[in-house]
Amino acid sequence: TIRKDYLVAYYAGKDVEKARGNAMRELILERRSIAQVARRYGKHRTTIWRWKKKWQAQQTVLLENTGRPNRPLGKTFRWNSVKWDIKTRSSAPHTHPNALDEETVGAIMRIRKQKYECAEIIQYKLHKEGIAVSLSSVKRTIRRQELWRKKRKYRWNEKRPLPIAPGELVQIDTVHYVNPLDRSKIYIYTVIDLYSRMAYAKASARLAQKDAATTIFEAQAYMGIPFRMVQSDNGAEFQTHFQGRLHHSSIKTRHSRVRHPNDDAHIERFNRTLRKECIGAYNCNKDISFISRKLNRFIDYYNYDRIHLGINLRTPYEMLHR
Repeated sequence: TIRKDYLVAYYAGKDVEKARGNAMRELILERRSIAQVARRYGKHRTTIWRWKKKWQAQQTVLLENTGRPNRPLGKTFRWNSVKWDIKTRSSAPHTHPNALDEETVGAIMRIRKQKYECAEIIQYKLHKEGIAVSLSSVKRTIRRQELWRKKRKYRWNEKRPLPIAPGELVQIDTVHYVNPLDRSKIYIYTVIDLYSRMAYAKASARLAQKDAATTIFEAQAYMGIPFRMVQSDNGAEFQTHFQGRLHHSSIKTRHSRVRHPNDDAHIERFNRTLRKECIGAYNCNKDISFISRKLNRFIDYYNYDRIHLGINLRTPYEMLHR
């Protein structure tokens, strides 16, 4: 019987690909003739012959036993590896009279690869160079050339432990104390132990990984407890050198997740308290030595005298030695 449902000029449905595969099964496995398969599927003999050529071209395994040509193929060939369905080739034209020339496409790719700017900015820069191109053409070129914005590669992170003991999990952050007139900054490294809420702060004139690591060691000596893991954000002062110095002292490190502000909730709340009760607004008459003396007095008050609601009306010192 002739199958009338496949007598169309062009159709890209998946059922047609399966029908071609079924025709090849009958031709190869059942050893029907090309004329029989053509009558069964309502196609010309030449069409079935072309299907067979495409089917042979898409195989990645050996289709014949050259060493024993008289041996049946079914006994020596793994039919599970055969790709039966023959995909339909795209009907899109290879060229178009209004297609962008190679120079325009190259200019779009060149500007895109510099900073991965959006299509609107690329179109604006092209117009400044004297190249007239539509916004849709720029977007289409970016899509065809697969010049998508590079995704950020997230580093592997240590599992966050529960703060069930002093030093089990410590957080560190940096407060930027900015002069509103000349935009100069004093950097204050802050450290807090999540179990006892013991805190430490140190002022510095530079933002450096070395100073951040030194602050951790000074905080560890000040609190008198060994640190097991230090968590920080993804700032530049908490990268490879910072991690290497801490790992050399058997202190694990981890980074907080991007766009998860609750990961650093304790240290951010301490920074807010530090700004409100200690350093306040920027004062041009306060140099870094004055800020350091003020921080030392506040840290002693915060750890030994200030009562915290989060630890059941205790001070951090009492929580540490309970």
